[in-house]
Amino acid sequence: MRIRNTLGVLAAFSGFALSGCSGEAGGGITAPHDGPRLVGVTTSVTVTCPTPIKPAQGGQCTAYGRDVDGQFTSSSATWSSSNTSKATVSASGVVTGVATGTATISGVVDGITGTKVVAVTPDIYIDGPSSVRSNQVCSFFAEVTAGTSPYTYAWSSNNGIYDYGYTFNEPWTWTGHSSSNFTLYLTVTDASGQSTSVTKYVSISAGAPSVCII
Repeated sequence: MRIRNTLGVLAAFSGFALSGCSGEAGGGITAPHDGPRLVGVTTSVTVTCPTPIKPAQGGQCTAYGRDVDGQFTSSSATWSSSNTSKATVSASGVVTGVATGTATISGVVDGITGTKVVAVTPDIYIDGPSSVRSNQVCSFFAEVTAGTSPYTYAWSSNNGIYDYGYTFNEPWTWTGHSSSNFTLYLTVTDASGQSTSVTKYVSISAGAPSVCII
């Protein structure tokens, strides 16, 4: 009798253990498992492009496909621009600025898309003397050759800070008060909100022209 009861308990316990691990509905346990690893198959694409660029200027974009392990798969891409009125991109991935603003450049590799936002900014330079005399009054002008008007102009220098939000191209006037060379800084923002900054180094020299207001 004692042996029979022991066997009955063991059989019942074994049945419970087997049913608990059977994986059937109603209490079964299913072990987690990973899906197939797509080694060598493109799962992500990184796009790089020059930015910011100027209207009628640009450069080469690249697209690199990578698999789940981050290993390179392909750089053969199909290119497109979200806004061709701001920037275009050729079949070989050369981006060219059209007008100030932004465009999203897309590169598709093996059906996977990567993107890069490219900003097109105004083209500017500072017109004025590169050498002035100490204690001399000189004027410098912003020349904007691309962009959407109206513009704002913010001037500053490392020899005194000036921050003017001009809505017209008023010259920046410097009154020399030392013998130190200085650098001018100019930021121009156009109507689309795109900004470009430029610098101009100016030396102090006794041999500079006696008049430099232009």
